[in-house]
Amino acid sequence: MTGGFADAIVKVAMGWLDLMLLVTGLGTAQFFFTLLFFLKLRREVSLEGAPYTPSVSVIVPCREAAGSFSASVQALLAQKYEGRREFIFVVADAADPAYRRLREILPEDPGWRVQLVVSQIKPMRCAAKLANLLGALPHVAADSEALLFADSDLIVSADWMQRMISPLQDPAVGASSSAMIYLPCGGFWGFLRSVWMAAGVVYCSFMERVTGHSLALRRRDFEAWGVARVWEASLLEDMPVTTLVRRQGKRAAFVSAIMPYSSDGCDARSFFSVFNRWIVCFRVYDPQIWLLGLFVTLMKCWIVLRSTWLMTYAPALYLYGVDAVNLGLIFVILHARFPERFAVVPTRLRYFPVLAAACAPLLLAVYAVNFFNSIFCSTVVWAGRRYRIRGPQEVQIC
Repeated sequence: MTGGFADAIVKVAMGWLDLMLLVTGLGTAQFFFTLLFFLKLRREVSLEGAPYTPSVSVIVPCREAAGSFSASVQALLAQKYEGRREFIFVVADAADPAYRRLREILPEDPGWRVQLVVSQIKPMRCAAKLANLLGALPHVAADSEALLFADSDLIVSADWMQRMISPLQDPAVGASSSAMIYLPCGGFWGFLRSVWMAAGVVYCSFMERVTGHSLALRRRDFEAWGVARVWEASLLEDMPVTTLVRRQGKRAAFVSAIMPYSSDGCDARSFFSVFNRWIVCFRVYDPQIWLLGLFVTLMKCWIVLRSTWLMTYAPALYLYGVDAVNLGLIFVILHARFPERFAVVPTRLRYFPVLAAACAPLLLAVYAVNFFNSIFCSTVVWAGRRYRIRGPQEVQIC
């Protein structure tokens, strides 16, 4: 009896040690990427050398005029850029509220070309956003050298255009992009979305993958690579461009210093819709990253379940502590680098790094649910439309 009890104790102790070592490994990797992100932000503080200023066409698909819509448009028009520029704001239909709002706020003579385009393109094999982008392309000026795509619900800094275009002077760069910072202003679900997106930004900055929140390409590359043809049968604009960039032997530059931001609200339905869409799209367009994310999520879930089975909760608590500290650090880094963006965060959330840390176990649960769903589901909902993604170039509107 005594020997059996001792064997059980040894077995539990060994299982406990294995779990603790696994958490240490996962935590070390997370902290390493967070440190690299911090160093990257520090390196990008200033622009070096003479500015690269090709003529640029900025294309902005618009829909429904969200809360930050006016501020977003005004920030785009207020860019400090020495080269020639034009702005093309495109809506699907003149009945869209965004069309009326744009008619009200677009200046008549800003000093450069500004167009308001109604695409009137009904999406058949692609997302509505891509249909709008495709509808704007015929209106691009003949002498435009670069194309810069931006979302209409994000607010950009005054040097956004210059920093987005600058990496394109390097022949090894095929595209430059930047991800958004979602500020913790929109209630519980908005805060949880902020935590999820902040954690993801760290990895986006090193994966050399394009993000669609801000995307810049040379016009000649856009046309030579057949980006428009690919978009005609895609759900997203960014992941297919990543594939094209790699195919050409080039790299995608991530611009950390000017990440745009949004503080619009978010409810449970939109939170899970956005989360599910991204996980499913990674499975279809970038399965390697999807598999890596699935593996990490399964490892974390296994640690929690195994420690519960062994009735030794230290590994699960250790995992929570590691994830919590990492999330808190990410928000501390973002706040220190972009204090003006976080100035709009409500006073009740002044300790948002601590609150973000507290969301660690909930975020793991959400990841687990969405990864499980993405294994069996190929349907996503975006802007009121339902799409079934059968492959990178097989999108069906349900």
